[in-house]
Amino acid sequence: IVLAVVITLVFFGIVYIFWRRARRQNAPIRRLGEEAQTALDEIEAGGDLRDVIMRCYYRMIEALQEYRNIQRDRDMTPHEFELLLSRRGLPHAPVHQLTQLFEQVRYGAYVPGRQEERAAISSLSAIVTACQKKAAA
Repeated sequence: IVLAVVITLVFFGIVYIFWRRARRQNAPIRRLGEEAQTALDEIEAGGDLRDVIMRCYYRMIEALQEYRNIQRDRDMTPHEFELLLSRRGLPHAPVHQLTQLFEQVRYGAYVPGRQEERAAISSLSAIVTACQKKAAA
């Protein structure tokens, strides 16, 4: 009986360790999805698209830095960081589109219009969906 209890405890201990590791690895993906969803909510609530895009982009960077220990060097361009994000599992096209919007609003006096709003909604929705699928896996 003692041997059966020990084997059962070891088995559940191993399962618990794998479960926690999988949960920890999905944490950044969940957070990225949450940040994208927050940005979508802000856009739908009538928030300033320029501010929403910049805030979302920075929050996504923070999420990856916090959980995956990814550092964005000061001299790294947004395009280079975009490639890094894509290599880490985010869908390339939406990340690329979001990065382009970020560059337009961050590095110029560009005022985004309805077309950019639709592009942002499309990109953010795709990122939310991808993050949800990846976190569920």
